[in-house]
Amino acid sequence: MKAIKALKRLTKAEALLSNVIERYVTSEHSLQEVLQDAKASVIRAKEAVGQQASPGSRKDLGESWKTKRRDRQRLGNNRVAVTRHAETSKTQAPDQ
Repeated sequence: MKAIKALKRLTKAEALLSNVIERYVTSEHSLQEVLQDAKASVIRAKEAVGQQASPGSRKDLGESWKTKRRDRQRLGNNRVAVTRHAETSKTQAPDQ
């Protein structure tokens, strides 16, 4: 699993645990303690994954495929616009 995906899932788990802890405030003290320990474990895991996925560890891959695709689409759209403009110019020429 990629580090960013793991961080997102751990964040969701932490939010769920926080929600459960808030709802069961009047519960047994032992249950509250177990939930707090679980939340602390999730936080430690997030820190470990966060250190592992430092931004300096990524390779420079150049342009992403999304950027290249977007550029190709722009070229295609411009060609269509130029062609349509040329067609409308011909049809709108005054008759003499």
